[in-house]
Amino acid sequence: RRLLFPLLFMFVAVPLPKILWNPVVFSLQSLITFLNVEALNLLGIPAVQSAHVIQLPNGVVGVDEACSGVRSLQSSIMAALFIGDLTLRRTSAKVVFLAAGIGLAVVGNFFRSLYLSLTAYQKGVDAVNTVHDTAGWSILIFTAGLLVLLAMAMTRMERLAAEFASQ
Repeated sequence: RRLLFPLLFMFVAVPLPKILWNPVVFSLQSLITFLNVEALNLLGIPAVQSAHVIQLPNGVVGVDEACSGVRSLQSSIMAALFIGDLTLRRTSAKVVFLAAGIGLAVVGNFFRSLYLSLTAYQKGVDAVNTVHDTAGWSILIFTAGLLVLLAMAMTRMERLAAEFASQ
């Protein structure tokens, strides 16, 4: 029983088998593309979705496998499991923290993809290459920082709840 978490964590650290990987990637690509097109249209930018491609007035932006967010999702899951196991006591808190890590990965990837789409609209599709890596690193820092802050807040809430229960 003591080795259950390390063993399960090890399985999360390796790439998923293709039978699981492909549906996750496809779903993330579809979600990110859909959310981007909706956000762009809300911002007054005419955008149309065609599979995993965003058609803008001055070009197209593709959401390929690397841009689906699957790697940031996997790293967020690993970070949430690791940080949650180190800092949180209750299983329910760990589950909430894991869900928050998944949510942060998806939200972060949406903002990264939206930023890249806005860059393509404003400066041309070729400008995306100049900001692509910076956007990815920024979202990694954003996600990691928010996970750490959330872990600190949840740890404090657990401590306060334990103090309140002992009184």
